[in-house]
Amino acid sequence: MKTRLISFLIAGALVVSAQADAQAHADSEVPVAEKPAQSTSATENQSNKPEKPLLLTSREGMEKSNALRIAVRDKNKAAASAISGPRLWYAGFGLEGSSKAFAGDVKLTGQRLQELYPDVISYIAYNDQTVETMQVPLATLPGIENATYEIGKQAKPQDVAVMMISSHGNQHILGVKLDGEYAGPISDNYLEINLRRLKAVPTVLIISACHAGSMIDTLKSENRIIITAAAADKSSYGCQPLSENTFFIDAMMGKTLNPELSLNQLFVQMKADIAEREKKEKLTPSEPQLYVGEKMKAFADKPINSWLKQAS
Repeated sequence: MKTRLISFLIAGALVVSAQADAQAHADSEVPVAEKPAQSTSATENQSNKPEKPLLLTSREGMEKSNALRIAVRDKNKAAASAISGPRLWYAGFGLEGSSKAFAGDVKLTGQRLQELYPDVISYIAYNDQTVETMQVPLATLPGIENATYEIGKQAKPQDVAVMMISSHGNQHILGVKLDGEYAGPISDNYLEINLRRLKAVPTVLIISACHAGSMIDTLKSENRIIITAAAADKSSYGCQPLSENTFFIDAMMGKTLNPELSLNQLFVQMKADIAEREKKEKLTPSEPQLYVGEKMKAFADKPINSWLKQAS
């Protein structure tokens, strides 16, 4: 009973945070047009009603997700074996199905990385999809476990790993939502345990969520760079249902991305762009955060397009 109560309270906190963000942006979003009322005859003719879509959490949904995960694993194993030099790994997770922005963040980040590194090896998962149109595995706790396990098993010290997570968040947790219902949230402790699998691989962790800065102390490591959309006590923006991307990823990976910039330079530029947008829309500053581990100091100063070049 105690465990159920805690889960209920955590889910409630995430919902409140999501509602606050949505309300803050209600005036800047185009409202969804209401569906026209059905005629009486159409309502009464039950045979004309379309079948309800299968739930992502149904047996069919989980089986399809697992089949896609296995296919991605096998494809990535072959791709990794074919590359003799340093490799770039990307794991992107859109944990919430309540907004297009979370899946959009994952896809845009993957697109930008592939433009710079065509051979990037990607594990992409998000929950803004249906069983009928499912193209990538679902973003769940086992999905994160599988991706970090596969990357950790194959990655070499000279490789680089990028993990990007987009979701609603609260202090030390990220929400997971499927079929309109919250599943168990992902905690910073859980993420830290999974990231240990990457061992000495240089890792860039990007978290787009409210209060994401609260996770830095738990996740920091000497071989890790962490970039969060907001400070520990701040909200981030741009996650309305029809948003394409959050403010954070739009500023980081949008049209302003310059591959000649280092992560340190990109962060300064991104932070200024976000602050200007928030001021214009009269929003409380989100205050994005940057942590650079001791062994990543030089890496943070390298141009993004030279990450895989070995020092001479």
